[in-house]
Amino acid sequence: MRVEATIQSEGEVITVDHLNIPGQKFEGTINNNLIEGIFEIEKQHYTGENAPPFPPKFADEKLKKYLEPERLIESDHPVLINEAERITIDSKDAWEAAVKLSTWVGENIMGAIPGGTSAINTYNTREGECGSHSRLLTAFCRAVGIPARLSIGCMYISYAGGCFYQHAWTEVYMGDAGWIPIDATAHEFDFVDAGHIRLGEKTSFNPKAMKILDYQMVNAMVDNTVPDEYKKYLGNYLFEERNSIFKILYQNGSLAVDIPNSQVLALNPPDKNGVFYPTVTRQLNFSFQKDIYENIATMKLQQVIPLGKKFEQDSISSGVPDDIRPLVGNYWFTQAQADFKVIYENGILAFINPLTNETVKLPKHTESGLWKDELGKNEVEFERNDADEVVRMLVYVNVYLKKQVEL
Repeated sequence: MRVEATIQSEGEVITVDHLNIPGQKFEGTINNNLIEGIFEIEKQHYTGENAPPFPPKFADEKLKKYLEPERLIESDHPVLINEAERITIDSKDAWEAAVKLSTWVGENIMGAIPGGTSAINTYNTREGECGSHSRLLTAFCRAVGIPARLSIGCMYISYAGGCFYQHAWTEVYMGDAGWIPIDATAHEFDFVDAGHIRLGEKTSFNPKAMKILDYQMVNAMVDNTVPDEYKKYLGNYLFEERNSIFKILYQNGSLAVDIPNSQVLALNPPDKNGVFYPTVTRQLNFSFQKDIYENIATMKLQQVIPLGKKFEQDSISSGVPDDIRPLVGNYWFTQAQADFKVIYENGILAFINPLTNETVKLPKHTESGLWKDELGKNEVEFERNDADEVVRMLVYVNVYLKKQVEL
């Protein structure tokens, strides 16, 4: 991708040399951190060749600060050390260990705004924005001896017709291969795509103008013949409540969902349960149900809403059973800046949704730990920490879209 950019950056002093790194070229000027010029970016994908052993031993003094804890990156925290060691056990080299850590962060940390949380807080709450993901991954890597640091800049996304937004990702040091970028937030566990523009380690992205001059898809030559196992999913699905059509299509070598008035989300291959997750988020997923003739009849769209439990709680009635008491209380929905309240009345667990002013009753409790409403539209899971305290509620909102029959 070639991008003509005018960017005002604050924080560290940026030079032209800082912007010319492996995978990124810059031609232009910088005056008082006002960047004006053209970036040329290539996808960076390290294969792990000649990766350092694991656990690694780096003696270079220049790497020392990237192995030590710092503010918001508590790589010396015993919880993070133990978890990082558990995740990376039996890794054949430092690259495999870094990818394992990146994958864990991407698959276990939910997206949430605002962010700015520390590594240990991100681990405990299991949520955060890109900076939170990157700080936790950096702390994990340092905890097992892999030098790591944050990269700050911007990333191109296709949302709302395409835009660049401020973004953070992680770089890990791989010996002779140098600093290798990986992006757990975007589920680019062992690479970063050509939409990433790196500005520095402690800086900001304030764009004045961004114009894409040229781009090339790496998979432009991919055979877009639809595999037989995917053909059954293709088509239009009606979201009756909003009278809108979602389309399942096949492009660039994978299934994708065209969300009306929003964006097209590329999907990863289905997991062992047949669930498709978008490549960029774990807070949405898609699955399909068949009719009696084994044809796809409906698509289930599930949105996951994470809510952290608040420490200060209202008094709880003495009539609440002991096994239910830890669940009752207030849960904070960060993105909507709203309190959801879990209550227990007339022998039934329920939560009050302040966004819709409705009380959702949860009479059904499954063996897997899910609480369900009568219609199956809402499912709730309560997460606990190592001390067995309830710290988060996950609300799974389910929408069923009927597949449209082609005439």
